[in-house]
Amino acid sequence: VWCPVDVVKERLQVQRDMGGLYRYDGPLDAVAQIVKSEGVFGLYRAYGATITAFAPQTAINLALYERIEHRAKELYASRCRAAAAAQGAQGSSTAFDAKATGSPPPIPPWMAFVCAAASGLTASFVTTPLDLAKLRMQVVR
Repeated sequence: VWCPVDVVKERLQVQRDMGGLYRYDGPLDAVAQIVKSEGVFGLYRAYGATITAFAPQTAINLALYERIEHRAKELYASRCRAAAAAQGAQGSSTAFDAKATGSPPPIPPWMAFVCAAASGLTASFVTTPLDLAKLRMQVVR
């Protein structure tokens, strides 16, 4: 389902720069013209390249996220322990005790967002050449 949408989107975006190779009046017109001139398989142009670009991007993103999140949890837990020790020294009863709960506290949402953004940015940067090759294969006949 995604590949035909991607082919249509890419062709609509580059039609002005393709020297009159394409002239679409919108997404439905693009689908109709592609099917008429290239057949249904025209909507799946560069499907192999799409998979080739998507698989490494996803693998890098997920693997890197796990590593970054693990490090963030370690840092956050050490800061929580330090804060709990400081509060405990002052006689506070709300001090965090990781040993009592059996696990460190979950990282806050903003920290999870930063982990996801860092892994996604890195994965996109590394796989940009594959994505560019896919794009060129989708828009050229």
